[in-house]
Order: sequence, then structure tokens, then C-alpha cells
Amino acid sequence: MKNLEDLQRKLHGDSSDMPRKELPLPEGWEEARDFDGKVYFIDHVKHATSWIDPRDRQTKPLTFADCIGDELPVGWEEAYDPNVGAYYVDHNTKSTQLEDPRAQWQREQEVMLREYLDVAKDALSTQKEIYQVKEQRLRLAQQEYLQLNNAWRDRSTSQTSLNSRSSSSSKYDPEILKADIVTSKSRVNKLKRDLACMKQELQYKEQGFETLKEIDHKVSSAPYGVKLHDEQAILNEVKSIRNAISSGEKEKQELMQKLAVLKDGFQLDSVGSQSDLWDSRPSLANSELSIPRLYSEAGSQTNIPVELVTNTNNLAEKVRLSLMYEEANRRKSRTE
Repeated sequence: MKNLEDLQRKLHGDSSDMPRKELPLPEGWEEARDFDGKVYFIDHVKHATSWIDPRDRQTKPLTFADCIGDELPVGWEEAYDPNVGAYYVDHNTKSTQLEDPRAQWQREQEVMLREYLDVAKDALSTQKEIYQVKEQRLRLAQQEYLQLNNAWRDRSTSQTSLNSRSSSSSKYDPEILKADIVTSKSRVNKLKRDLACMKQELQYKEQGFETLKEIDHKVSSAPYGVKLHDEQAILNEVKSIRNAISSGEKEKQELMQKLAVLKDGFQLDSVGSQSDLWDSRPSLANSELSIPRLYSEAGSQTNIPVELVTNTNNLAEKVRLSLMYEEANRRKSRTE
């Protein structure tokens, strides 16, 4: 192919009838023609010449996303050579190419959208997993609250029976049990609110994913790819997706660890029964310090064992014993 200067001299058409001619040239600019009649522009301020009309930046689209129909952005021109046919000159980079840059740009947009869709799909999947984990936490908290209420009801109706199971009547302090019930109820309500908010966020992300799919369909069917308003929608959605990925993974790991603690607290004793309501277990206050590796592995993070669903161990006793232990330490400190 001939060098760039020769190709530029063969560019077709005079732009004298374009609307830009109604605009004056910027100060210090002059229009001229070479010996072949090709128009070029002289910048006397910078002592430079250019094939690009400086007024094009006010009358032509700046990027391919701004183009309508078969327009080319500022700095691009289509030319014809009898030997090679149509070719395209990019005055911005001082290069030429045979491939239509609009088709090339469309392919790049399609690849970009496919990548964005993959990222969005992964982010949506992660968000759904987090939602499921929070649902599990809510169910466990509701089970704890139900057990505490059952313990209070049983204590109120059969005080003698409860006391006969222990040598100390203070073991079932009603004030501590009532405080546990209030705390458990507050936890359940908070988890419900969090779950409701997350459900709404999940719906927004699903809508965003559908938006990307619609834009992808437009890009595939449109002759010259994504337009400006679609590109802005993509950028907004990608920003949201990236934020979801960065915060979602961290939140997911934290939730998995907390859920593992709750699962461990609800582990069913192999010889346990419904009557073993107050079976003594390690306090949850201490169990957070050492989470079993079993529940930290990916294979066990999303599935609750069947025995946990039917668990009847009373978490109230664990909380109560922890509070009593702390109270005993405080009394010991005061007497020393």
C-alpha cells in the first residue's frame, strides 16, 4: 500500500457544503489546498498542519458511541483506492486500515458485554448465596426464640418439675431467662429487617442483569453496536456490579463463619431427646473463638445437616450459663 501521504491525497469529496462551513475557523487557523486540491488546515499558533478541520469537534461525533447510522467520529475518513477498494484513515493516529472501524468497534463492544454479563452473573449468584445464608441465620434465630419461650412457659407451668432437675433453684433465674427472650426477639426482628433489605437489593441486581442482557441483544442486532445512552447504562451497571463483588465476597465469608457458630451450637447430641431441654453445652460466647474447620470448607457452607433441623437442645441454657459465669467473675473481682 502507498504511504500515508499518498493515501490522504486520494481522499474524496470537498466539505465546502458541510454545516461546519457556516462556522468560522478558530483564531490562528487557515484553510489551504495542496497541489492535488486536497484541503488541509494550517495552525499558525502551533506552526503545524492538519488534515482535520478544527471545526469538526463541534459538528461531528467525538466517539463511535456518539455516531448515528454510518457516521464516523472526528478524525476518521473513508476513502477508496481502485486497487484495494474502500479503506479508512485515522488522522488521530496517522494510520490506515482496510477493516471498517465501525464493525471493529462493534465486535469489541460485544466482547466487552459478554465479559460484563459473566461478571454480573457471578455477582448475582454470590448475592443469592448470601441471601440463603441469612435465611438460615433467621431460621436458627427463630428456633432459639421459640425454645426460650417454651422454656419460660414450661417454667411457669411446672416450676416444681424444673427445680427437681437441679440442686439450685437459682440455676433457672427467671430474670435472666426473660432477658434472653428479649434479646432473642430483638435478634429475630433485626434479621428480618436485614433480609427484607437484601431481598430488595437482590431484585435490583436481577433487574440490572436483565438490562445488560437487553443491551447485549441490541448490540448483536444493531449495525454499529452500542450507542451513548446504552454505554452509560452499561458503565453504571458495571460500577454497581464491581461494588457488589468487592463487598459481597467479604460479607459472604463473615456470614459463613457466623452461621457455622450457630450450627455448632445447635448440633444434636446422639443420645439427646426432647426431654433433655437443658442439656449443658459449651457457651456460644466462647465458641466464636474456635470455629470447626468442617464448617469453614466450601462443601459445607451452603447445606445445613438434617440433624440440625430437628435439634432440640436449648440455647437459652448456654446463654444463661455464660451470663452466670461472667457475673461470678465480676463478684470475684469485687471481693478481691
